[in-house]
Amino acid sequence: MKSKLSMVAIGLLLVLLAGCGYKSFREKGMWQKFPGIYTAWEPSDLKLYRELLPKEFDMPEQPGVAFFIVDYQIVVPYPMGPYFEGAVALA
Repeated sequence: MKSKLSMVAIGLLLVLLAGCGYKSFREKGMWQKFPGIYTAWEPSDLKLYRELLPKEFDMPEQPGVAFFIVDYQIVVPYPMGPYFEGAVALA
């Protein structure tokens, strides 16, 4: 439960940072508009989770899966331009 709460807290922090933006980023350029989705949950199929986890890793006490996708709509300076980014992470 603790690791799941940590993932949710990190996600909320990213959302808050994205919403408020830093003036230095806006002045110097970077990501200026980027809506996205973040979620985290406990896996329902632990056998599949173990298969997806690299063999060198131990099975965590509380497995977790996190997912995000972001549409970076306004990105400056040139030559940077709009792009999509996403990831799936195993705790």
